[in-house]
Amino acid sequence: MLHPTQQHGVTHRTLLPMQQYPYHPYPPPPYGASSGYEGFPHQRYQQQQQPKVFPKPVYSYSCLIAMSLRNSKSGCLPVADIYSFMMENFPYFKTAPDGWKNSVRHNLSLNKCFEKVGV
Repeated sequence: MLHPTQQHGVTHRTLLPMQQYPYHPYPPPPYGASSGYEGFPHQRYQQQQQPKVFPKPVYSYSCLIAMSLRNSKSGCLPVADIYSFMMENFPYFKTAPDGWKNSVRHNLSLNKCFEKVGV
């Protein structure tokens, strides 16, 4: 379980309310409806099959961790719950490669804002 001991630049005022990033599809292709060309059939199929792409959050990992701790009842969370918070509130992490979890653990172990507490 972890909990913040010092804020080091992360204050309540700098934490924005939680909101999910809306899905922003890529701009339409240059061969829009006005040209009458809609691409080859296999291109249309590939476009329909692509998963939604969410932008990476603009917050640092330490800020995301602080948000998860501030939104918990006790201010302490197991690492797995920090991951869950990030995936629920920032859809980017649902499809991102697992390397982001290493970044969270790295921040928790090296950032003096966070302290490991006993069970």
